[in-house]
Amino acid sequence: MKDLFQKKLLFIILISVLILNVAVLGGSRLILLDSFLQLEQQAVEENLLRVANAVRSDAENLGVLCRDWAFWDDSYRFIQDSNEAYVKSNLGDDTLVELNLNALLYFNSEGDPVFGKAMDLQEESRVPVPQDLLRYFKQRRDLWPPQTSFSRQDGLLMFEQVPMLLSFRPILTSD
Repeated sequence: MKDLFQKKLLFIILISVLILNVAVLGGSRLILLDSFLQLEQQAVEENLLRVANAVRSDAENLGVLCRDWAFWDDSYRFIQDSNEAYVKSNLGDDTLVELNLNALLYFNSEGDPVFGKAMDLQEESRVPVPQDLLRYFKQRRDLWPPQTSFSRQDGLLMFEQVPMLLSFRPILTSD
């Protein structure tokens, strides 16, 4: 009888220890998993914020660059007369590479392309102007003619192949 009692007691103790272990492990797993999920979510949010800030900074820099070139008397004359000397002295392949521009497009006030150039910045070689980009401006007839000297389009466009930062300004004299 004593032997049976010891076996039952041992069985109860083993079951109790097992249930206690399951409860502790299960509780720990839930607490740790929740903590890890929160840490992972926080890390993702921080990384997304970094990316958003980097994109915003690049867009602002591109907007400043675009404004500088758009409000330049030489650029204005180029749109009027398609001066080849302007292209040679200002729009060489090295210019786009130095400015970190994949594409540079000039349009007249009717929205017709006057000049376009695109570069593969990794290879530092000229590539065809992306047709998606030309199509975008052709479809956006609301941009032509620009309403004021402050008319602008800045942002991130998603094309089929890649996302592209865009900055658009009317070409005016420095006045």
